[in-house]
Amino acid sequence: MTGSFLIQNVYQNKDNLKGFLQDFIKEGIKIPLNQFLILTFYDAREELLTLYNAEQQEVLQLYLLEIAYSTRDVSDEISKENLPFIVETLANLCVEPGDFTRVNEIWALKNIDACVTDLCNNFAKGHYVNEERPLNLNIIQAWFNYLGDFYYSSRQEAVWISDVLDTQGIRTANYFNAREDDVSYFLDRAINRIITFHRKCKLKEKDNGMLGYISMQIDTYLTDFLKTLNKEKLNTNTVKYLTDYSRSVIACFTYQEELLAAIDGFYHFHFKGEPQSEIESIAAELQTINVEMEVKEINQKYVDAVLYNLENYKENGNCDTKLLEPLDEKIEEFKVWLANDKTGIEAKFIQALYMTLLDTNLAPKTEQETYGILCRSLFVHLVKGTKMAPSYGMGLKAMAKSGAYSEDLTKALLELVDHLKA
Repeated sequence: MTGSFLIQNVYQNKDNLKGFLQDFIKEGIKIPLNQFLILTFYDAREELLTLYNAEQQEVLQLYLLEIAYSTRDVSDEISKENLPFIVETLANLCVEPGDFTRVNEIWALKNIDACVTDLCNNFAKGHYVNEERPLNLNIIQAWFNYLGDFYYSSRQEAVWISDVLDTQGIRTANYFNAREDDVSYFLDRAINRIITFHRKCKLKEKDNGMLGYISMQIDTYLTDFLKTLNKEKLNTNTVKYLTDYSRSVIACFTYQEELLAAIDGFYHFHFKGEPQSEIESIAAELQTINVEMEVKEINQKYVDAVLYNLENYKENGNCDTKLLEPLDEKIEEFKVWLANDKTGIEAKFIQALYMTLLDTNLAPKTEQETYGILCRSLFVHLVKGTKMAPSYGMGLKAMAKSGAYSEDLTKALLELVDHLKA
Protein backbone atom coordinates (compact mmCIF):
# COMPACT_ATOMS: atom_id res chain seq x y z
CA MET A 1 0.00 0.00 0.00
CA THR A 2 1.34 3.42 -0.92
CA GLY A 3 1.09 6.49 1.25
CA SER A 4 -1.14 8.12 -1.32
CA PHE A 5 -3.51 5.14 -1.28
CA LEU A 6 -3.73 5.20 2.52
CA ILE A 7 -4.50 8.93 2.61
CA GLN A 8 -7.21 8.72 -0.04
CA ASN A 9 -8.85 5.38 0.74
CA VAL A 10 -8.09 4.36 4.32
CA TYR A 11 -7.76 7.46 6.50
CA GLN A 12 -10.48 9.49 4.74
CA ASN A 13 -9.92 12.39 7.12
CA LYS A 14 -9.21 15.24 4.73
CA ASP A 15 -12.23 17.18 5.92
CA ASN A 16 -11.04 17.05 9.54
CA LEU A 17 -7.27 16.68 9.25
CA LYS A 18 -6.56 19.07 12.12
CA GLY A 19 -8.84 17.24 14.53
CA PHE A 20 -7.52 13.89 13.39
CA LEU A 21 -3.87 14.81 14.01
CA GLN A 22 -4.39 16.78 17.23
CA ASP A 23 -4.57 13.74 19.49
CA PHE A 24 -1.54 12.16 17.84
CA ILE A 25 0.53 15.32 18.45
CA LYS A 26 0.06 14.90 22.21
CA GLU A 27 1.47 11.37 22.10
CA GLY A 28 4.56 12.20 20.05
CA ILE A 29 6.78 9.94 17.99
CA LYS A 30 7.01 7.34 20.76
CA ILE A 31 3.74 5.64 19.75
CA PRO A 32 3.89 3.25 16.77
CA LEU A 33 0.85 4.85 15.10
CA ASN A 34 2.67 8.18 14.76
CA GLN A 35 5.67 6.38 13.35
CA PHE A 36 3.37 4.75 10.81
CA LEU A 37 1.82 8.11 9.93
CA ILE A 38 5.27 9.57 9.39
CA LEU A 39 6.06 6.77 6.96
CA THR A 40 2.74 7.33 5.19
CA PHE A 41 3.37 11.03 4.64
CA TYR A 42 6.97 10.39 3.66
CA ASP A 43 5.95 7.83 1.05
CA ALA A 44 3.40 10.29 -0.39
CA ARG A 45 5.63 13.36 0.01
CA GLU A 46 5.77 14.24 -3.70
CA GLU A 47 1.97 14.01 -3.98
CA LEU A 48 1.04 15.86 -0.79
CA LEU A 49 0.71 19.18 -2.62
CA THR A 50 -2.11 17.72 -4.73
CA LEU A 51 -3.66 15.52 -2.05
CA TYR A 52 -4.14 18.45 0.37
CA ASN A 53 -5.13 22.08 -0.14
CA ALA A 54 -3.09 25.00 1.22
CA GLU A 55 -4.89 25.06 4.59
CA GLN A 56 -4.45 21.31 5.07
CA GLN A 57 -0.79 21.52 4.09
CA GLU A 58 -0.28 24.10 6.84
CA VAL A 59 -1.92 21.75 9.38
CA LEU A 60 0.31 18.91 8.21
CA GLN A 61 3.47 21.02 8.45
CA LEU A 62 2.66 22.03 12.03
CA TYR A 63 2.00 18.38 12.92
CA LEU A 64 5.32 17.27 11.46
CA LEU A 65 7.23 20.03 13.27
CA GLU A 66 5.70 19.04 16.61
CA ILE A 67 6.46 15.36 16.03
CA ALA A 68 10.02 16.26 15.02
CA TYR A 69 10.66 17.93 18.36
CA SER A 70 9.16 14.98 20.20
CA THR A 71 12.08 12.87 18.92
CA ARG A 72 14.23 14.49 21.60
CA ASP A 73 12.38 12.41 24.21
CA VAL A 74 12.81 8.98 22.65
CA SER A 75 15.66 6.57 22.00
CA ASP A 76 18.33 7.35 19.42
CA GLU A 77 17.09 4.44 17.34
CA ILE A 78 13.58 5.85 16.97
CA SER A 79 14.86 9.41 16.53
CA LYS A 80 17.43 8.62 13.85
CA GLU A 81 14.97 6.40 11.99
CA ASN A 82 12.12 8.91 11.84
CA LEU A 83 13.65 12.37 11.88
CA PRO A 84 15.06 12.20 8.31
CA PHE A 85 11.61 11.11 7.03
CA ILE A 86 10.03 14.12 8.76
CA VAL A 87 12.56 16.60 7.36
CA GLU A 88 12.29 15.31 3.81
CA THR A 89 8.50 15.40 3.97
CA LEU A 90 8.55 18.99 5.24
CA ALA A 91 11.00 19.92 2.47
CA ASN A 92 8.50 18.65 -0.12
CA LEU A 93 5.62 20.51 1.54
CA CYS A 94 7.52 23.79 1.91
CA VAL A 95 8.49 24.44 -1.70
CA GLU A 96 6.89 27.83 -2.37
CA PRO A 97 9.29 30.79 -2.01
CA GLY A 98 8.76 33.64 0.40
CA ASP A 99 7.78 32.01 3.71
CA PHE A 100 11.19 32.25 5.36
CA THR A 101 9.70 31.94 8.83
CA ARG A 102 8.69 28.38 7.99
CA VAL A 103 11.95 27.78 6.14
CA ASN A 104 13.87 28.73 9.28
CA GLU A 105 11.68 26.51 11.46
CA ILE A 106 12.47 23.50 9.29
CA TRP A 107 16.14 24.47 8.99
CA ALA A 108 16.36 24.63 12.80
CA LEU A 109 15.52 20.92 13.08
CA LYS A 110 19.23 20.27 12.44
CA ASN A 111 19.80 21.17 16.08
CA ILE A 112 17.85 18.11 17.23
CA ASP A 113 20.19 15.48 15.83
CA ALA A 114 23.22 15.46 13.56
CA CYS A 115 21.55 12.84 11.35
CA VAL A 116 19.54 15.61 9.65
CA THR A 117 22.18 18.37 9.58
CA ASP A 118 22.93 18.00 5.87
CA LEU A 119 19.25 17.60 4.96
CA CYS A 120 18.32 20.80 6.80
CA ASN A 121 21.24 22.81 5.45
CA ASN A 122 20.54 21.75 1.88
CA PHE A 123 16.88 22.60 2.35
CA ALA A 124 17.75 26.12 3.58
CA LYS A 125 20.23 26.57 0.73
CA GLY A 126 17.49 25.68 -1.74
CA HIS A 127 15.46 28.67 -0.51
CA TYR A 128 18.22 31.20 0.21
CA VAL A 129 20.53 30.38 -2.73
CA ASN A 130 18.31 29.35 -5.62
CA GLU A 131 19.37 30.65 -9.01
CA GLU A 132 16.09 29.53 -10.56
CA ARG A 133 14.26 32.15 -8.51
CA PRO A 134 14.68 35.92 -8.84
CA LEU A 135 16.72 37.78 -6.25
CA ASN A 136 15.24 40.45 -4.01
CA LEU A 137 16.57 42.80 -1.35
CA ASN A 138 15.24 40.66 1.51
CA ILE A 139 17.21 37.61 0.38
CA ILE A 140 20.40 39.62 -0.14
CA GLN A 141 19.98 41.24 3.27
CA ALA A 142 19.50 37.78 4.78
CA TRP A 143 22.81 36.68 3.22
CA PHE A 144 24.70 39.45 4.97
CA ASN A 145 22.83 38.91 8.23
CA TYR A 146 23.73 35.21 8.24
CA LEU A 147 27.33 36.10 7.39
CA GLY A 148 27.60 36.90 11.09
CA ASP A 149 26.47 33.39 12.07
CA PHE A 150 28.88 31.93 9.53
CA TYR A 151 31.77 33.96 10.98
CA TYR A 152 31.10 33.50 14.69
CA SER A 153 30.67 29.73 14.27
CA SER A 154 33.80 29.40 12.11
CA ARG A 155 31.76 28.07 9.17
CA GLN A 156 29.66 25.63 11.21
CA GLU A 157 26.38 27.59 11.07
CA ALA A 158 24.63 28.96 7.98
CA VAL A 159 26.99 26.79 5.94
CA TRP A 160 25.29 27.79 2.68
CA ILE A 161 26.84 31.25 3.07
CA SER A 162 29.96 29.56 1.70
CA ASP A 163 28.10 29.08 -1.61
CA VAL A 164 26.91 32.69 -1.53
CA LEU A 165 30.48 33.98 -1.19
CA ASP A 166 31.88 31.62 -3.81
CA THR A 167 29.19 31.88 -6.49
CA GLN A 168 26.79 34.80 -6.02
CA GLY A 169 28.96 37.90 -6.50
CA ILE A 170 28.24 38.38 -10.21
CA ARG A 171 24.56 37.54 -9.80
CA THR A 172 24.18 40.09 -7.01
CA ALA A 173 25.84 42.80 -9.08
CA ASN A 174 23.62 42.06 -12.07
CA TYR A 175 20.56 42.32 -9.84
CA PHE A 176 21.55 45.82 -8.70
CA ASN A 177 22.59 46.85 -12.22
CA ALA A 178 19.08 46.03 -13.45
CA ARG A 179 17.37 48.17 -10.80
CA GLU A 180 16.47 51.70 -11.81
CA ASP A 181 15.95 53.05 -8.28
CA ASP A 182 18.72 54.39 -6.04
CA VAL A 183 20.15 51.46 -4.05
CA SER A 184 23.32 53.21 -2.94
CA TYR A 185 22.30 53.33 0.74
CA PHE A 186 21.54 49.59 0.80
CA LEU A 187 24.85 48.85 -0.91
CA ASP A 188 26.70 51.09 1.53
CA ARG A 189 25.28 49.15 4.50
CA ALA A 190 25.97 45.81 2.82
CA ILE A 191 29.58 46.63 1.93
CA ASN A 192 30.21 48.01 5.41
CA ARG A 193 28.99 44.73 6.90
CA ILE A 194 31.09 42.62 4.54
CA ILE A 195 34.22 44.66 5.26
CA THR A 196 33.51 44.50 9.00
CA PHE A 197 33.71 40.71 8.92
CA HIS A 198 36.67 40.74 6.54
CA ARG A 199 38.53 42.91 9.04
CA LYS A 200 37.53 40.62 11.94
CA CYS A 201 38.80 37.59 10.01
CA LYS A 202 42.11 39.23 9.18
CA LEU A 203 42.73 40.29 12.78
CA LYS A 204 42.10 36.79 14.16
CA GLU A 205 43.09 34.43 11.35
CA LYS A 206 46.44 33.67 12.98
CA ASP A 207 44.62 31.98 15.86
CA ASN A 208 41.81 30.46 13.78
CA GLY A 209 42.61 29.12 10.32
CA MET A 210 38.92 28.94 9.41
CA LEU A 211 38.69 32.72 9.63
CA GLY A 212 41.46 32.99 7.07
CA TYR A 213 39.41 30.81 4.76
CA ILE A 214 36.35 33.05 5.26
CA SER A 215 38.38 36.14 4.37
CA MET A 216 39.49 34.42 1.15
CA GLN A 217 35.85 33.67 0.29
CA ILE A 218 34.92 37.29 0.98
CA ASP A 219 37.75 38.31 -1.38
CA THR A 220 36.16 36.13 -4.06
CA TYR A 221 32.70 37.60 -3.52
CA LEU A 222 33.94 41.20 -3.53
CA THR A 223 36.02 40.62 -6.66
CA ASP A 224 33.12 39.13 -8.62
CA PHE A 225 30.68 41.72 -7.27
CA LEU A 226 32.76 44.86 -7.81
CA LYS A 227 34.07 43.78 -11.25
CA THR A 228 30.47 43.47 -12.45
CA LEU A 229 28.69 46.30 -10.60
CA ASN A 230 28.09 49.51 -12.55
CA LYS A 231 30.27 52.32 -11.23
CA GLU A 232 27.40 54.74 -10.57
CA LYS A 233 25.67 52.32 -8.18
CA LEU A 234 27.98 53.21 -5.27
CA ASN A 235 28.08 56.62 -3.63
CA THR A 236 31.35 58.47 -3.09
CA ASN A 237 31.43 57.74 0.66
CA THR A 238 31.23 54.00 0.01
CA VAL A 239 33.95 54.22 -2.62
CA LYS A 240 36.21 56.20 -0.28
CA TYR A 241 35.58 53.65 2.50
CA LEU A 242 36.44 50.75 0.19
CA THR A 243 39.54 52.46 -1.14
CA ASP A 244 40.87 53.33 2.31
CA TYR A 245 40.32 49.79 3.55
CA SER A 246 41.91 48.23 0.46
CA ARG A 247 45.10 50.15 1.18
CA SER A 248 45.22 49.23 4.86
CA VAL A 249 47.62 46.73 6.36
CA ILE A 250 44.69 44.75 7.74
CA ALA A 251 43.01 44.18 4.36
CA CYS A 252 46.11 42.58 2.84
CA PHE A 253 44.70 42.86 -0.70
CA THR A 254 48.21 42.91 -2.16
CA TYR A 255 47.74 39.69 -4.11
CA GLN A 256 44.15 40.44 -5.12
CA GLU A 257 45.00 42.28 -8.32
CA GLU A 258 41.52 41.98 -9.82
CA LEU A 259 39.89 43.21 -6.63
CA LEU A 260 42.25 46.16 -6.29
CA ALA A 261 41.71 47.05 -9.93
CA ALA A 262 37.94 46.94 -9.45
CA ILE A 263 38.11 49.21 -6.38
CA ASP A 264 40.47 51.60 -8.17
CA GLY A 265 38.00 51.68 -11.08
CA PHE A 266 35.27 52.94 -8.77
CA TYR A 267 37.65 55.49 -7.24
CA HIS A 268 38.72 56.94 -10.59
CA PHE A 269 35.12 57.03 -11.82
CA HIS A 270 33.88 59.01 -8.82
CA PHE A 271 36.85 61.30 -8.26
CA LYS A 272 38.33 61.84 -11.73
CA GLY A 273 36.43 65.09 -12.30
CA GLU A 274 37.58 66.87 -9.16
CA PRO A 275 39.55 70.08 -9.70
CA GLN A 276 43.22 70.18 -8.81
CA SER A 277 43.48 70.27 -5.05
CA GLU A 278 45.61 72.62 -3.02
CA ILE A 279 47.91 69.71 -2.16
CA GLU A 280 48.43 68.91 -5.85
CA SER A 281 49.31 72.54 -6.46
CA ILE A 282 51.79 72.51 -3.59
CA ALA A 283 53.36 69.31 -4.91
CA ALA A 284 53.69 70.78 -8.39
CA GLU A 285 55.31 73.89 -6.95
CA LEU A 286 57.75 71.92 -4.83
CA GLN A 287 58.80 69.83 -7.82
CA THR A 288 60.13 72.96 -9.54
CA ILE A 289 62.41 74.11 -6.73
CA ASN A 290 65.37 72.74 -4.85
CA VAL A 291 63.50 71.15 -1.98
CA GLU A 292 66.64 70.25 -0.08
CA MET A 293 67.54 73.91 0.15
CA GLU A 294 64.05 75.29 0.66
CA VAL A 295 62.82 73.13 3.55
CA LYS A 296 63.86 75.10 6.62
CA GLU A 297 61.29 73.53 8.96
CA ILE A 298 58.57 70.91 9.03
CA ASN A 299 55.25 72.56 8.24
CA GLN A 300 51.81 71.64 6.94
CA LYS A 301 52.51 72.50 3.30
CA TYR A 302 55.65 70.39 3.20
CA VAL A 303 54.04 67.39 4.93
CA ASP A 304 51.03 67.57 2.60
CA ALA A 305 53.34 67.60 -0.41
CA VAL A 306 55.31 64.58 0.81
CA LEU A 307 52.11 62.64 1.51
CA TYR A 308 50.75 63.50 -1.92
CA ASN A 309 53.96 62.24 -3.52
CA LEU A 310 53.86 58.97 -1.53
CA GLU A 311 50.25 58.30 -2.50
CA ASN A 312 50.62 59.22 -6.18
CA TYR A 313 54.18 58.41 -7.27
CA LYS A 314 52.94 55.36 -9.22
CA GLU A 315 50.47 57.37 -11.27
CA ASN A 316 52.67 60.38 -11.98
CA GLY A 317 55.95 58.46 -12.16
CA ASN A 318 57.68 60.88 -9.78
CA CYS A 319 59.72 59.12 -7.09
CA ASP A 320 60.99 62.38 -5.62
CA THR A 321 63.88 61.50 -3.31
CA LYS A 322 64.71 65.20 -2.80
CA LEU A 323 61.25 65.65 -1.35
CA LEU A 324 61.79 62.83 1.17
CA GLU A 325 65.39 63.48 2.17
CA PRO A 326 64.73 66.56 4.38
CA LEU A 327 62.05 64.62 6.24
CA ASP A 328 64.44 61.74 6.90
CA GLU A 329 67.07 64.16 8.14
CA LYS A 330 64.60 66.00 10.38
CA ILE A 331 62.80 62.89 11.60
CA GLU A 332 62.75 63.85 15.29
CA GLU A 333 61.33 67.25 14.41
CA PHE A 334 58.74 65.52 12.22
CA LYS A 335 57.71 63.17 15.05
CA VAL A 336 57.18 66.16 17.34
CA TRP A 337 55.13 67.84 14.61
CA LEU A 338 52.95 64.72 14.22
CA ALA A 339 52.44 64.52 17.98
CA ASN A 340 50.94 68.01 17.89
CA ASP A 341 48.89 67.44 14.73
CA LYS A 342 45.12 67.07 15.22
CA THR A 343 44.11 66.16 11.66
CA GLY A 344 44.92 62.44 11.76
CA ILE A 345 47.55 62.72 9.04
CA GLU A 346 49.98 60.40 10.86
CA ALA A 347 47.88 57.29 10.12
CA LYS A 348 47.63 58.25 6.44
CA PHE A 349 51.36 58.87 6.30
CA ILE A 350 52.25 55.50 7.82
CA GLN A 351 49.79 53.67 5.58
CA ALA A 352 51.20 55.37 2.47
CA LEU A 353 54.71 54.36 3.53
CA TYR A 354 53.57 50.79 4.17
CA MET A 355 52.25 50.47 0.62
CA THR A 356 55.65 51.54 -0.75
CA LEU A 357 57.35 48.72 1.17
CA LEU A 358 55.51 46.16 -0.95
CA ASP A 359 56.21 47.87 -4.28
CA THR A 360 58.58 45.70 -6.31
CA ASN A 361 59.65 48.77 -8.29
CA LEU A 362 61.20 50.25 -5.13
CA ALA A 363 63.03 47.07 -4.10
CA PRO A 364 66.82 46.85 -3.70
CA LYS A 365 68.75 46.75 -7.00
CA THR A 366 66.02 48.58 -8.92
CA GLU A 367 66.19 52.02 -10.54
CA GLN A 368 64.12 53.53 -7.73
CA GLU A 369 66.03 51.82 -4.92
CA THR A 370 66.93 55.12 -3.23
CA TYR A 371 63.28 56.15 -2.94
CA GLY A 372 62.50 52.72 -1.46
CA ILE A 373 65.33 53.01 1.08
CA LEU A 374 64.03 56.39 2.24
CA CYS A 375 60.50 55.02 2.57
CA ARG A 376 61.69 52.04 4.61
CA SER A 377 63.74 54.30 6.87
CA LEU A 378 60.84 56.68 7.49
CA PHE A 379 58.47 53.77 8.14
CA VAL A 380 60.68 52.28 10.84
CA HIS A 381 61.21 55.67 12.50
CA LEU A 382 57.45 56.34 12.69
CA VAL A 383 56.17 52.86 13.58
CA LYS A 384 58.83 51.41 15.90
CA GLY A 385 57.73 51.49 19.52
CA THR A 386 54.06 52.19 18.71
CA LYS A 387 51.06 49.95 19.43
CA MET A 388 50.78 49.17 15.71
CA ALA A 389 54.36 47.89 15.40
CA PRO A 390 53.50 44.21 16.17
CA SER A 391 50.62 44.22 13.64
CA TYR A 392 52.72 45.77 10.91
CA GLY A 393 55.57 43.39 11.73
CA MET A 394 53.27 40.40 11.46
CA GLY A 395 51.92 41.63 8.12
CA LEU A 396 55.39 42.23 6.69
CA LYS A 397 56.57 38.81 7.84
CA ALA A 398 53.59 37.15 6.19
CA MET A 399 54.32 39.00 2.96
CA ALA A 400 57.99 38.04 3.06
CA LYS A 401 57.18 34.35 3.61
CA SER A 402 54.56 34.28 0.84
CA GLY A 403 57.14 33.61 -1.87
CA ALA A 404 55.69 36.34 -4.07
CA TYR A 405 58.69 38.67 -3.88
CA SER A 406 62.27 38.61 -5.13
CA GLU A 407 65.05 37.46 -2.82
CA ASP A 408 66.26 41.04 -2.36
CA LEU A 409 62.85 42.45 -1.47
CA THR A 410 62.09 39.48 0.80
CA LYS A 411 65.33 40.14 2.66
CA ALA A 412 64.46 43.84 2.96
CA LEU A 413 61.02 43.05 4.39
CA LEU A 414 62.46 40.67 6.98
CA GLU A 415 65.02 43.30 7.97
CA LEU A 416 62.16 45.72 8.55
CA VAL A 417 60.49 43.15 10.84
CA ASP A 418 63.71 42.88 12.86
CA HIS A 419 64.05 46.68 13.07
CA LEU A 420 60.49 47.00 14.39
CA LYS A 421 61.24 44.45 17.13
CA ALA A 422 64.59 45.91 18.17
